[in-house]
Amino acid sequence: MIQATPSTKLKKREKELLVLELVALTTAQRVDFMAAQGLPISLSNKGEVRDRIETSLDDGDFDYTDLIGYLDEVVPSGKQHVYLFNGPSGSTKNTWQKQPWVKRHLKKHAPDVFALLSGGKHVGLPEELTPTSIEWTADRITLQLVRRREWFERDKQYDDQKETPAGEPVELRAFVHRVIRNLIVFEWDLKTNTAALRISQLAGGVRYENVKQEVAALLAPWLNLGTFALLDLHPAILNLMKLERSGKGITRSHDFEVLTSTGRAVSVRSNANDAPAVGDKATKAVFDSIPGTVTGNTGNFYWLPERGNPLSEELRVVLVGDKDRINFTAPSNEKIIQRVLSDIRKHC
Repeated sequence: MIQATPSTKLKKREKELLVLELVALTTAQRVDFMAAQGLPISLSNKGEVRDRIETSLDDGDFDYTDLIGYLDEVVPSGKQHVYLFNGPSGSTKNTWQKQPWVKRHLKKHAPDVFALLSGGKHVGLPEELTPTSIEWTADRITLQLVRRREWFERDKQYDDQKETPAGEPVELRAFVHRVIRNLIVFEWDLKTNTAALRISQLAGGVRYENVKQEVAALLAPWLNLGTFALLDLHPAILNLMKLERSGKGITRSHDFEVLTSTGRAVSVRSNANDAPAVGDKATKAVFDSIPGTVTGNTGNFYWLPERGNPLSEELRVVLVGDKDRINFTAPSNEKIIQRVLSDIRKHC
């Protein structure tokens, strides 16, 4: 395991934003962090949590590197968007699976990444995409990157109304300035030659394809992502639906869309989260009447807890076929995420 080395080059605003990033985590995650630091876990609202954390940081009870380390630990299991790949052709036994070769290759083509082999670094909110750690074994490579991202997000609760001196109505529409620490993980299983690019969730409307291209450009000097084949998710959407219709589903569909061979789109949506979008006579009749073949385009599924899998409760996952992107809509844990990704691969 990599032991991160602290970085003290944090600006005042950067420190404030890191505290806000921690406060924005789930209640359970905040409680875990505060308990680990010996802080009270019974604070009633996020404002009190923020004040207590800032006070403890000022008092030296713990350091910002502890905060960053915790974010690096839990954010990869949070809401995220994932691209799956099949690795490049050819064997990696004499290259990426050999430590001397990896060290020589990185030292020559990516000295900054090579330096991370001996220990990661704690990075706050860098303006540019920045590698912060790399873990290598003969079976797997995991690279973590961080970048500051910001946007203005509409929030009606802060709207206000006023009047001009002449009595004309003025409507003030509020936009909250959001700044987050966007964490990205690229993992390559050298044994199965499969890979995943995992991007922590950003604002609605953000093009994750652009983030993927940004990562590819950064890695290009030492790892060509163009040699990795993006996994086509369309078959998985259709196969998960077929499995569900057969009564052997591992998911429950909430809504989905299929494309017909004649260029039409057919979509079905359930009115309730606990009711499947398929399974009744009406939807069966619709699909049985479609001529030719269909292709799964989008699928909004609930992964179900069942014997042999690590889920303790349902998890909603959206497969965006036209983007070949998977959206985990709620925080989870690493075992569950890897199980769901494995299920999707299996049905592609």
